[in-house]
Amino acid sequence: MADESEAARPTIEGLLRDASRALEAGQLDHADALFEEVTNRRPSRVEGHLGRAHAALRRGRPAEALRFVNPALDAAPTSVEVYDLAAFVGTHGGVTDLAISWLERGAAALPREPRIFEHLVRLYALDGRLEDLRQCLAHYGRLVGLPSGRAAIRFTRDASLPEDLRSRIAVAAGF
Repeated sequence: MADESEAARPTIEGLLRDASRALEAGQLDHADALFEEVTNRRPSRVEGHLGRAHAALRRGRPAEALRFVNPALDAAPTSVEVYDLAAFVGTHGGVTDLAISWLERGAAALPREPRIFEHLVRLYALDGRLEDLRQCLAHYGRLVGLPSGRAAIRFTRDASLPEDLRSRIAVAAGF
């Protein structure tokens, strides 16, 4: 009998497929329930944690999404997608310090990944940490093959960044 009930349970891959479809269709409660089942059955599967965070974000609840970042980081400490989520949730959830600590963890795990350092530039600027910002711009510049001043120009010309952040980046770059 136990074999029968086990065989009737959907596979993790099936749950993830169904949860992703539900998320895409805007069936957020259903998607979250399926992703939750994945995290309960396989906490080491990052997709479940990311899915729950994305469902929370689609509901307009960045603070709720915060709960899923640490388990996602534990499940996949070298996943750039997790650090993208951490940066977004940290910035929009009003927890810049926490987001910085997550991204610094990412910088240690992935020291040659430019996207991690792009996020850190924005977060350091947001938090007003000019010395960290200077160092991060220099490292980012080395990663993308530019002097730190040229790397800073990429950010100061980014219209999606608020003017005050672009100004802090310019100051950190010595403009």
